[in-house]
Amino acid sequence: MAGIADFVAGRAASQSLLGFRGGTLSILLACSPCGQAWARTWHVRADRTGDVPTIQAALDSARAGDIVLVAPGTYTWTTEDADDTAPSPSLLYMVPNVTLRGESGAENTILDAERRGRVITGLDVERARIEGLSLTNGRGYAAGLLVDGDSHPTVARCIVRDNHNRSQTGGTITCRNTTLVDCQISNNSTDGSGGGLNARSCFITGCLIRDNEASGVESGASGGGIVAVGSTIADCRIETNRAFNYPGSGGGGVILNDGSLLRCTLVANETNGPGGGVWCSGECSITDCIFVANKGFGGAAIAGGILNVSGCTLVANEDSGHPRVPARVGGIQGRGNVRNTIVALNIGAACEGDLTFACCDLFGNSLGDAICGDGGGNFGADPEFCAVDPAGSLNLALQSDSPCTPGNHPAGNPCGLIGAVAVGCQTVLVQPVNWSEVKRLYR
Repeated sequence: MAGIADFVAGRAASQSLLGFRGGTLSILLACSPCGQAWARTWHVRADRTGDVPTIQAALDSARAGDIVLVAPGTYTWTTEDADDTAPSPSLLYMVPNVTLRGESGAENTILDAERRGRVITGLDVERARIEGLSLTNGRGYAAGLLVDGDSHPTVARCIVRDNHNRSQTGGTITCRNTTLVDCQISNNSTDGSGGGLNARSCFITGCLIRDNEASGVESGASGGGIVAVGSTIADCRIETNRAFNYPGSGGGGVILNDGSLLRCTLVANETNGPGGGVWCSGECSITDCIFVANKGFGGAAIAGGILNVSGCTLVANEDSGHPRVPARVGGIQGRGNVRNTIVALNIGAACEGDLTFACCDLFGNSLGDAICGDGGGNFGADPEFCAVDPAGSLNLALQSDSPCTPGNHPAGNPCGLIGAVAVGCQTVLVQPVNWSEVKRLYR
């Protein structure tokens, strides 16, 4: 860019000496075709009739700011002429500051590594982008995607599925300083930690993390869905992930190390260690999240670390126990502060550890609703969800007269909303009536 700046400055000086007006210079520059040379779109087609025959050829030809646009189709290790003999073989290698984009979205544009190596490698790629692609059938370390070095890429609207990380370190996606937006990460597995994603200093938003698994013989095989270090996870759905190994794993849904979880829904994640939903390592902020039907051994919904939990709803989570060891905690285990949170109908005690609760509703937990530390404004009353089966329906909205809604606190405390979901219905009639009584309502 310095070259064209010098060119424009010199051209302007010469125009001034010749008596040309600035307006004329602007028109000349605007009409010049040289400005178009700084960005190009490289078209790639599965039948090799594009600008270049393969995606990698397009990436290797591209310069910063270019777009590699991939037509619908399946691009395999074989058709892309990928190299099996490379030290860390990969179907594709990203280059700095180039966008790799599926023309018709991830469902129609598939990168298939055929279990012969990783799908995409991004080392020192700076501000590269990967958009609208499916990454599948990767194998080996970081089988789906590896991002490292001087890299701050964005991965948007991608599907990462059916990859297997065979290493006891890393996850299916292993990345740092990466932004993931509106991605689906599903049916991946790892022998290390982070069945779906192992992220360091990342921002993950709007993603679906489902049916991933971390398992293996090493005790470090944890974090069925995500291992996140120094990262923020926002507005994601994290469900039916598993972390299992011997002698015990942890973090069925998420292992969060010094990070934040914001407005997420965690459903039916499972581990044979602590934290069916989340296992916190370090300091963790968990805000406006829903935990339903997660299973773990000790802190079925949330466990470990220094916790700052606010505005969450925890329902029907289960401490599954171990052989010869009974269930203990269906709600939260650890230390820290819990505010404006519903802990209801869990299997196990509501809490365990050095936790201070304030403005919370602890109700109907199978081993009791005792508060670990009372910071004021707590009570034990039916939250009055709209749904008859809130866990099964995942409808955790509150009735208008719920004690957890603003202004309805049983003791009149100004707590505001308690739980992650606001009013979603009027008062629900629960008194049994017969048909005659119902008909009288309409006379």
